[in-house]
Amino acid sequence: MLCKLSGGEILAKRVRYADTFAARFLGLMLKRKFPAEYDALLLTPCSSVHTFLMLYPLDILFLDSEIKVLRIYEKLPPCRSWAVVRGARHVLEMEAGSVARYNVKVGDKLIFYERERRG
Repeated sequence: MLCKLSGGEILAKRVRYADTFAARFLGLMLKRKFPAEYDALLLTPCSSVHTFLMLYPLDILFLDSEIKVLRIYEKLPPCRSWAVVRGARHVLEMEAGSVARYNVKVGDKLIFYERERRG
């Protein structure tokens, strides 16, 4: 899946979709660094995250039902943080520094596209 800001800039070319309990529960836990296979992890449905059993900081975007950014946590540290956002329906987890790199702001709308498979 591809994720763009509503202005057209690509935020993540390869988004992993975590829509089962197991996929959301495991998420990025116990990985030594952000996986090279994807640029972001979309947890849905989801309104809270923690960084227990994480080994590196993350940028976290809490999204509402219209995929607008409700709250941003930059460089959320590993092994101690818990965040709950009222009204959130989805969470996008990315490498620390992504929010600043792409200048993401509260109120921005994200657009997700399924990529066409070739072959």
